[in-house]
Amino acid sequence: MEFLKTLFGDKSLSYEDLKTAVDATPTTIKLANLKDGGYVAKEKYDTETAKAKKAQEDLDAANVQIEKFKGMDVEGIKAAAEKYKTDFEASQLTHKADLEKLQFGFALDNALKDAKAKNTKAVKALLNIEGLKLDGETIIGLKDQLEKVTTEAPYLFDVVDVEPAVSIVKGGGGTPPTNKNPWMKETINYTEQGRLLRDDPQRAKALMAQAGK
Repeated sequence: MEFLKTLFGDKSLSYEDLKTAVDATPTTIKLANLKDGGYVAKEKYDTETAKAKKAQEDLDAANVQIEKFKGMDVEGIKAAAEKYKTDFEASQLTHKADLEKLQFGFALDNALKDAKAKNTKAVKALLNIEGLKLDGETIIGLKDQLEKVTTEAPYLFDVVDVEPAVSIVKGGGGTPPTNKNPWMKETINYTEQGRLLRDDPQRAKALMAQAGK
């Protein structure tokens, strides 16, 4: 308040004396009634100015985005999003099914090897695959089917060989079946193929699968 000392000095002043002293001061002095809001601190002024500038910048940016949205095909974007979602879900289901099929195939091959199958492909040809289901590491329904296959076609497994029954044709001597696979290149036998297809189609199917036919 040093500037007031310059005005008043060491004496009291009337209103007219004060007005004369202010007008005579080289540096311009502005008086304001603070209650009327005639004065604002510089820091507050700078803060409010910065807020106003930021608000205007945000408003300008929003207007730019609004103009962009006006030209967009909102329905087209929604349709594309739905299609992407549908395609993604379908892809996930396909991937899951393929993975489960692969896991089932590995589990079945391992189970057949554990059962000492000589040729897993030949044994699979005698199984009802649709009746099997993988549950963790266990294939439900496989045990019963394997028991049936090992009983009906023990030659497909690495077990003690069972002597094949002699087929006797009514009215004459029959030819006993052979343990050799008549579809294999080194033991091919068309007569035996025909007999098996006629008399034991299940075994014929397994032997053909074993030979890759």
